[in-house]
Amino acid sequence: IMMAQRMCDSLCLVLGGLILYSTQVAVSGNIECHDHKHRCTDCTVWSDFGPIVQYVFAQQHAPSICYVNGGLSESCCYPPNITTSGWSIHGLWPSTQNRSDHNYCYDESAVFNTDVMEPLLPRMVAEWTNSKACEGSKFYCFWAHEWCKHGTLATSRSGEMDTQYKYFSAVLSLFTEERYNVAKLLEKENITACNCTYPFQQFEDALERALSVKPIIYCENITELENEKLLSQQSPRSTPRRRRGVQVVTSVYICLDTSYSAIRCLGEKDGNCDKSKDVYYISPYRGQALP
Repeated sequence: IMMAQRMCDSLCLVLGGLILYSTQVAVSGNIECHDHKHRCTDCTVWSDFGPIVQYVFAQQHAPSICYVNGGLSESCCYPPNITTSGWSIHGLWPSTQNRSDHNYCYDESAVFNTDVMEPLLPRMVAEWTNSKACEGSKFYCFWAHEWCKHGTLATSRSGEMDTQYKYFSAVLSLFTEERYNVAKLLEKENITACNCTYPFQQFEDALERALSVKPIIYCENITELENEKLLSQQSPRSTPRRRRGVQVVTSVYICLDTSYSAIRCLGEKDGNCDKSKDVYYISPYRGQALP
């Protein structure tokens, strides 16, 4: 186990700052999922999953995640070539007939083969980024975690995703499609990452209109001090200043059936956003200070 841990640490070594995200990084071999740091051992193996009934396509907004964690730093970063809006993939999580949650592993003995990822690496870095990777030992380990906990179950039930390469490639393709890419759905409704605020209901309604179903949205509140600072630096496009504070959207979950059509989420809880608060939509850091 110690050797496997050192192996993962060396594979995911951070050389400092955003250099972590260089697409020149190359590693070779397998990572044993149950040995690396990213908590595959935190879930219990479940053998009787039954057939897959839906997929949860989870996307995250790295600039917002970093902002609520203190801003860009050694412990929160994202690549310079992240998508224009800052949205990236978190994962594609199958829900089955017997388990609608995602807290159980299918196969803790599975391995994550880094060689398989090489052709996908430039896209993975930009589109499936890990804002916590700069802590060290989590660059490949985030992808390994997603593969171990969710990918192995997907490949055991789906002929279209029956290998590690096909799983990651299929998820990247879903992200490319305009119908499921959160950033593109919002842009169609003239909602852009502009360092400005929007009413939460406008944000939610835009996604619901585009998908024809309501997604699950997760937010983080901004403290009063941060709120004053942000509202004082709003762009002219901002909604009128309000006393009730703002929040940032950190994640959006879109549920899909086994034919990859959007559906109302089965067995999923509502998000945690406050419908009375505005959403502050942060744009990615591009060499200028964050507000």
